[in-house]
Amino acid sequence: MVLTLYYIVYSFLFAHHVGEDKYTFPFVTETSHENSIMQREAKEHLDLEVLLNSLMKSIDDSESSHKDRVSAIHKDFKSIGDVLLGESGHLAREDLIFTTEHFRQWTDEKTLRAVSDNLHSVIPQYMDKMDGLIFIIYHLSDEEKMFWDERIPYIVTNFFFPRRAGMAPGVWKLASHCRTQNNNCTWYNKM
Repeated sequence: MVLTLYYIVYSFLFAHHVGEDKYTFPFVTETSHENSIMQREAKEHLDLEVLLNSLMKSIDDSESSHKDRVSAIHKDFKSIGDVLLGESGHLAREDLIFTTEHFRQWTDEKTLRAVSDNLHSVIPQYMDKMDGLIFIIYHLSDEEKMFWDERIPYIVTNFFFPRRAGMAPGVWKLASHCRTQNNNCTWYNKM
C-alpha cells in the first residue's frame, strides 16, 4: 500500500520531468532566450533523475526486508525533497519561471496550447492519468481545495473523485488532508 503511493509519486515526477525536458525547456529556451536559467533547471533534472532511479530501485528491491525498503525509500524522498522544496528549491523557481504571463510575452496562444498538449501527452506513457489527477487533488492544501471546489461540479468532487480514490483507499488515505480528517478521503469530508 505505502509502496504503491511511492510508485505513484515516482511516476508523476518522472513523467513531469520527461515532459519538461522534451517540450517545455526547449520551448522556453527558444522563445525567451533564457539559456542560463534553463541550463540550471535541466541540470537539476539530471540530478533528480539519479535520485528517482535510486527511489525506483528501492521500491523494486524485493531482496530487502519491508522495513529496510521503506527506510531506503524515505531516504530517497528526503534527498528528492531537498532539491525540490524550499523557497529557492526547484519547484519554487519553476513557479516563478513558468507563469502564464511569461509564456504569453514569448509566444501566441496557439503555440502555447501545442506545447501544453505535447507536455500532457507524456503523462500516459508513465502513469494512469486518473491516478495522477486524484493524487494531485488529494494533496492540495485546504485553500487550493476551496478554489477548485468552487469550480468543479459537485458530482465530480463528491462522487467521482472519492470513488476513484476508494479503488485504492490505502494509497489515498495517506494524503495530508485525509490524515487530518480521520482517514476519510472524501472531498472535504462531505460524504
